[in-house]
Amino acid sequence: WAGADPATLLPSQSIKGPIRDREGNRVSHRDGNFHIYTIEWKPEELRFYIDNVLQDVITEAIPSEPSQVLFGLRQMPWAGTADWEDSQTVLVDWVDIEPLPDP
Repeated sequence: WAGADPATLLPSQSIKGPIRDREGNRVSHRDGNFHIYTIEWKPEELRFYIDNVLQDVITEAIPSEPSQVLFGLRQMPWAGTADWEDSQTVLVDWVDIEPLPDP
């Protein structure tokens, strides 16, 4: 979130859109199944995949230093209103961090 306003936490660029499947249909991941979330971090872009389907690419404000990966459910100003009343749980089965091969 490079350039984010500290008062509002609004990012300088964000991905606002539904999760899409291979056919381009909107899907929900509140389905009780495991899903694969992938971030490819390259000097010129960040690519976001869900279940091996490219969701979006960010080409501005790419971090040049190692960043943190945060997992969880939380209410943020740009995410809209949460549609749950009770606590929610995120179950992470495994995390794999590996270098990308040179192009």
